[in-house]
Amino acid sequence: MKRNEIIKPFKKLRIEINSDCNRGCTFCPRDLDESRWKIDKNRKKRVDLYMDTELVKSILEQNMKQGFKAEVGFDFYNEPTLDERILSFAKYAKKIGTP
Repeated sequence: MKRNEIIKPFKKLRIEINSDCNRGCTFCPRDLDESRWKIDKNRKKRVDLYMDTELVKSILEQNMKQGFKAEVGFDFYNEPTLDERILSFAKYAKKIGTP
């Protein structure tokens, strides 16, 4: 069996590069989600988690090397513009030929 018969090529790839968002969009399914907060000394603080830069690049490279060539977005249940690396990821994706 050929690989394409086992794994159908996907058309879109969404990479959640950070865990944060303002959860203020009217359509957001996570607007009441408390997982963005941690309690530190009786005060709420945001949980700021970021995917490792090298992992993001690896996922982008695998998308191309394995022949999927899917359209890439850096959004899912997050706000990618809160991550200062967003433009560098977009430039890297373009550089390696991502559609």
